[in-house]
Amino acid sequence: MRDDPDSVTATAGAPRWVLATVIGAALLAGGPGLQAATPVTPQAVPAPSPSPSPALTPEERAREAEKETLEEEAQPSPSPEPSPTPEPSPSPSPSPSAEPTPSPSPSPSPSAEPIPSPSPTPPSAEPAEPPSPSVEQSPAPSPEPTETPAETPKEGEGTNLVDRLPTFRDIDDIDLTMLLKVTADEGGARTTDDEPGLVTLVSEEDIRRTGASTLREVLQTVSGLEVFTDGVGRARIVVRGIPGSTASGSSENVLVTLNGMRLNDSIFGGATAMNLDLPVDNIKRIEIVRGAGSVLDGPGAVLGVINIVTEGVDTFRRDELTLGGGNFKTFLYNYRYGTTFHEISVAGFLQYLYTGGPELDVPLDGQTVRDRALAPLGVAPASFAPGPTDDDRKALDANLALAYRHLSFEGRLKKENAGGFFGLLDSLGRQNRFANTQSQLYLKYERDIPLGNVRGRVYFAESRLTQLFDVYPPGFTIPAGTSRLFFPSGVIFQEDLNSRRLGTDVVLDRRFGSKHTVTAGAVLERDSTFGLEALTNFDFEKQRPLPTFGPVPALVPDADRTVTSLFAQDAWNPTPRLGITGGLRFDDFGDAGGSVQPRLAGVYRFPRDFTVKAGYSRGVRPPSFLELFYSSPAYQANADLDLVRSDSLDATVLLRRAGLRVSLTGYRTWLRDAIAPDFQGFAPVGTPPPLLRNFERIDATGLDLEASRPFAGNRSVGFVYSLQHAEDDQTGQRLAGIPTQLGRFYGTFPAGKYFTLSPSLTVRGSRPRVSGDLRPEEGGYALFDVAARIHNFHRALELSVILHNLFGQDYFDPAPRGLPTDYPRPGFSLFIKAKYRF
Repeated sequence: MRDDPDSVTATAGAPRWVLATVIGAALLAGGPGLQAATPVTPQAVPAPSPSPSPALTPEERAREAEKETLEEEAQPSPSPEPSPTPEPSPSPSPSPSAEPTPSPSPSPSPSAEPIPSPSPTPPSAEPAEPPSPSVEQSPAPSPEPTETPAETPKEGEGTNLVDRLPTFRDIDDIDLTMLLKVTADEGGARTTDDEPGLVTLVSEEDIRRTGASTLREVLQTVSGLEVFTDGVGRARIVVRGIPGSTASGSSENVLVTLNGMRLNDSIFGGATAMNLDLPVDNIKRIEIVRGAGSVLDGPGAVLGVINIVTEGVDTFRRDELTLGGGNFKTFLYNYRYGTTFHEISVAGFLQYLYTGGPELDVPLDGQTVRDRALAPLGVAPASFAPGPTDDDRKALDANLALAYRHLSFEGRLKKENAGGFFGLLDSLGRQNRFANTQSQLYLKYERDIPLGNVRGRVYFAESRLTQLFDVYPPGFTIPAGTSRLFFPSGVIFQEDLNSRRLGTDVVLDRRFGSKHTVTAGAVLERDSTFGLEALTNFDFEKQRPLPTFGPVPALVPDADRTVTSLFAQDAWNPTPRLGITGGLRFDDFGDAGGSVQPRLAGVYRFPRDFTVKAGYSRGVRPPSFLELFYSSPAYQANADLDLVRSDSLDATVLLRRAGLRVSLTGYRTWLRDAIAPDFQGFAPVGTPPPLLRNFERIDATGLDLEASRPFAGNRSVGFVYSLQHAEDDQTGQRLAGIPTQLGRFYGTFPAGKYFTLSPSLTVRGSRPRVSGDLRPEEGGYALFDVAARIHNFHRALELSVILHNLFGQDYFDPAPRGLPTDYPRPGFSLFIKAKYRF
């Protein structure tokens, strides 16, 4: 159970290039007197027709970008002129599943009519870029054209940002106010503000400023999201007050994708069972959508979609080595590589992480409760409490992307070996552990044909999980009438749960006139299990011992499922200010039946920087194999479970003015037929595990507020706030463990030439208890974090220091009813990281 992940050797020696080249190509349209160019990301902006111009290979595109940047440096800047008046054009259409931004296919020729600029981008240290296709898009309403008088540059400054790019050694050297002004004038710029629904795009620079090292830490910074740790140490994502996991602990109601590959496995249904946490050092951006999104993204997008986009073959061309270490015996090795050789582009990364874990103090656990109940009978206590949590972890992450002409290939490997925190039934033990491996491969072909842009994929995924638990610790005793059953080695449960997914999909994007862009596609998938095994020395349903520790085949029957899907969406731009998106998806899940999911959304831009958005969507997922067939000491499976459905309504008002961005979103979500145990709480010995069943409905309403403002000198401030109320429709009571209020205040402040400080304050309100729980309500808390970045002192070296929970605030995640305490969370932590670019 403690085998180390396989080692992988990477070879260095790739060519390097300065960051200004990439930024210069993105901002070239913003220079005065230059023609605005249409974005060339094929996934986000499908070409209207095949281009007669010859296709460029990835290597040739990189050389052309270099050449243009060098020519800009050598030539005098043209005189400032007003930007040409843009003509409205239909918005780009998304693909059904997010793909990495870079594409190996030839770049389409610029459109004859430039896409209008939607608005200034939200404050960020990077130029705005179009959202990935996983963000379901609506046509961007066109702003009113205005003429801005040319400004005379101050002494010592270039006439435009493009001229000054060669002087920048780091992206933080660029003044955000200038950056926002330039990108706001680009004819082809699009931001998430132009998409229906509440979409948050977290860029690589945003991640760097927060100091986050894992996806979990990033999600904690987003309005309407929270992440809990359950009794076995898995992350449970909460979206708008509704837990993403109500049964298996894998956040099965939230769809997580990596470069378009679904990380949700078919046994658990979610992504966090096979991915205890995901690293973010190799991420280009993260797109987060709150609300159902199944029309284009597919099953699993019941409460939201999290799409992770890593650096790819067209955006990363250098070697980069990162080393880090901190308390809890934590250390990190990360190597990134990207290059182009002739017509083949290669990019990838390898990361190894080890942490001994905080080993948090547990004064009382679930076995303590059992010991107290048996004490009057003279039974000796068996609990290991007080004692530490078992939360060490070793993780290996590797990713490889290849591109050749119209073909692209990507492979991913994730291996983890980790402790089981409290344990399956919240009892500390000697061998509560996980070992999991997830591997994924896909091959994509994309090109323009007379009908439009067509792309097809073939993909394969395999997930393997072994989990071993001391369900009851060594020395556990059960009274049986006048006798007693004694377990000197405890009650042990081990599972091997393995699954495979083989699938293919094809998608067509086609424009009809100047106002419609239609996306249509089909998907065929086959999910199946293999190598299943369950071993135990106890019958948990009948609550009696077995003769020996051995296999119990009845607990893990083989299972399979074929999923067939058809979908279509139309992005319609009836007026320059109005965009409407409508879509429909049909999924047939074989053993679980079929479902139809509609979507309708609109965006309207008023004069004077106001935008309003509204939308309705439905999400669905089938019961996972674990929920249907695989009983455990924690609950009994139920083969008669129905599909889980959700309906979401939301409306957003957005203001963007002089760099200030404020958005207010109101929502209502109905989660129907949610799967959960029929008994919420701690089950005493002698009681069979609770049965999983469909509950009638969970209703959630709330508001999400986001505000941010950049200032000169790369300074910025902002905050996010959520007011949420989720309740069980049958009882009318609030969901236990969910705070009503969440908030975060943050800022970025350069301290001289070499230092940048990014402090933040995270606030959580109090959490109610479930009915019958006699413990007092868990109080709120506030955590203060600081990320300090040291840069510009060396051409290739950068240092960062991250301080989490600076003042050592004690706080907890909610534990089930009946336990004497909640799950403790770490106190102060320090992590130091050094990054070297070759």
